[in-house]
Amino acid sequence: MVTLLGSTSAGSAATDSLSVSTVPSQPTDAAPLQVAASGTTAASGDTLYIRYRPAGTGACGVDPSVDSGSAVPPDGTNLGTSPFSVQGAPQTFPIGSYVLCGWLTDPNDATVVLATAQTAFTVTAADSLSLAAPTNAIAGQPFDLTAQGVAYDGNAVVDATYKQAGATCASSPGADTGTVPSGSGIGAGTGSYSATVFSQQVLDAGSYLVCAWLVDQQYPTPLIATSETITVHPVQASLQILIPAKVDGGQPFNLTLNANVSANVPLTAVADLKPKRSGSRCASNPAGEPSSAVAELSQQVTDTRQPAGKVSATDNQVTTPSYGTYLVCAWLLAGWTNAQNPPTVAGPISTTVTALRPEVFRGRTSQHLGIKITVAPVENLVLDIIYSDHLHCPGSPTFSNGLRWTGVWNNELNTNAFGTVRIGKAGKFHANLNGNRNHTFKVSGRLKRSRINGTLSEQGKAFVFTGNQKQSSVCRTGTVRYSVRLG
Repeated sequence: MVTLLGSTSAGSAATDSLSVSTVPSQPTDAAPLQVAASGTTAASGDTLYIRYRPAGTGACGVDPSVDSGSAVPPDGTNLGTSPFSVQGAPQTFPIGSYVLCGWLTDPNDATVVLATAQTAFTVTAADSLSLAAPTNAIAGQPFDLTAQGVAYDGNAVVDATYKQAGATCASSPGADTGTVPSGSGIGAGTGSYSATVFSQQVLDAGSYLVCAWLVDQQYPTPLIATSETITVHPVQASLQILIPAKVDGGQPFNLTLNANVSANVPLTAVADLKPKRSGSRCASNPAGEPSSAVAELSQQVTDTRQPAGKVSATDNQVTTPSYGTYLVCAWLLAGWTNAQNPPTVAGPISTTVTALRPEVFRGRTSQHLGIKITVAPVENLVLDIIYSDHLHCPGSPTFSNGLRWTGVWNNELNTNAFGTVRIGKAGKFHANLNGNRNHTFKVSGRLKRSRINGTLSEQGKAFVFTGNQKQSSVCRTGTVRYSVRLG
């Protein structure tokens, strides 16, 4: 028991003495404390006064009537014979430092002080707090962090914050500048507790300082504080671009991004293309690509799944804005953040694609009329046929205004009309437009080196060509040969 001996007042017998203390001498919030007083009196019936106040709020008064402290048992006790020793009822004190003031006074006049005593005591926290930090946290993957320990205060809650490692924790959660996780402020209760202060928390890769406090909600001073540095490991990922080295300018092609990912986290694959110039390279993040120089793909290549292992995303409608060589840049970005510019997980990687101009073949038909065929050289597609032919009709077909039609027909057919016409491995192709029974067209050809030789035929009712609905005779070209040459 820690005590301070009191002094005797002037004019009193030397046997008047007083000391005050706490039981236990080093109290904690684990149990209430008792205030004890002991000493000697010159006469039976002296009165004991005990007051307490927070440390630093002033000295004890010269007598209990002028003291501003709060009474605490055994305050007001009339003492018996000397020596005496009394203890007050158990009292609960908030954690903090205090001063005890004691007086022995005449039983009839509290201003007549026979002896005084003073002592200081501190109520400390017996509460405990520790953090069970994860050892394998991965960027983008939710994880929990648990605070555990023993609390002796029914009002206790666990508050927590986190910030980049290298910073420091404030003395209280209200003064701390860190980010408050979703689980902060969970009640600990009395006794052993386990509180999840990080509940399914998602963070970027890096080291973080986690600060935690066990706080009595009624008082500003935390019961106990602790901290822990945790490491969030980066996602291990690789990225691959699959794209043709050469494509037909203006024609859609496939761009596939393959990723191999070490963890089950949401990711976004992004690809851009821009004209390839001397010194061109990809920025570390798509946000670093100048908008004036970048032609974004028709849609961003994204994968909204949460992959683990090998995943891929494909855009099958990529086109280049013009002809020439383009640099394709690709990144794998964090898909778990709401940041305007998510961090790069893998990349950038790059490759090139060259958009070739269509090949144009020009020539004449066996009717001595012109014909032009446009071919996509990479996919070997017939893109366009512009031709003139001469149809032979019974009688003399005329336009609705009475003018005679010569039988010469000019037309242009593209993929909207004949769909996909692919030149086969032997160089042959064929198209048959027979969806309209009033007007049909057939064309076939064979590409060999820089020349296409083939035939075409066309027929239709006269009104198809003249617009004169009164004429329904059938006009025909017969089989017309043609020959066209590249260039």
